[in-house]
Amino acid sequence: MKDGITSGYLIVRSFERMYLDFDRLADADQVVYSIPRRGTPPEQLPKKYRGISRQPLMLYYDGLADGSSPPTELEASAFMRSLDDSGRSADDFIFRWEDVKAVWNTLRSPSNWEVIWAADAAADVVAPGNTDLLGYEPTWFTGDHFSALSDCMCFPTWHGTDEAGQLFAEHHARLNEHALFPTQRDAEGFLRYYRSFDWTETGEYVIAEVRLARESP
Repeated sequence: MKDGITSGYLIVRSFERMYLDFDRLADADQVVYSIPRRGTPPEQLPKKYRGISRQPLMLYYDGLADGSSPPTELEASAFMRSLDDSGRSADDFIFRWEDVKAVWNTLRSPSNWEVIWAADAAADVVAPGNTDLLGYEPTWFTGDHFSALSDCMCFPTWHGTDEAGQLFAEHHARLNEHALFPTQRDAEGFLRYYRSFDWTETGEYVIAEVRLARESP
């Protein structure tokens, strides 16, 4: 597994917060996969992306979050730094539920966030009992948690997708209500197809199993 991390909890932005903050909206009449479009509120999308590529809460260091701008959740991000320093988190993953709860209690706007647990589907790990399966997706897992699925069918940020919304239509149809694949096999099939194009993102992918924490901490 990349960077040695096989599983952990992530505090990620809610789908609704991601949708409302997204600034590359499709036109109102341009129905392309599950991409946000003008005039369509988030609750109207049948498939709402709940994977790991949702700007997870990251640690705070040297006055900046991830070397960019001050975090909106300064206290929570500073707490993440203390966890990282003590080896209880890495690459935004938090390894113990007790620490998730501690970070969560420092959030100023908890309604903008939710807790998921994710694992490399190929790793020999047991999912926590307080989680429910959301689905599977091809992702870099660590780093910036890039998701091939999200970038071409949900929140096009890097390479984007085809404007006609045809190239990935068959795979989009397989996505469940959480805009994730219901099986690991479906996710693997999509990744092979995605990689067949010369304009898509290369990199070290794994298939992530994504689960939702049953309750907020």
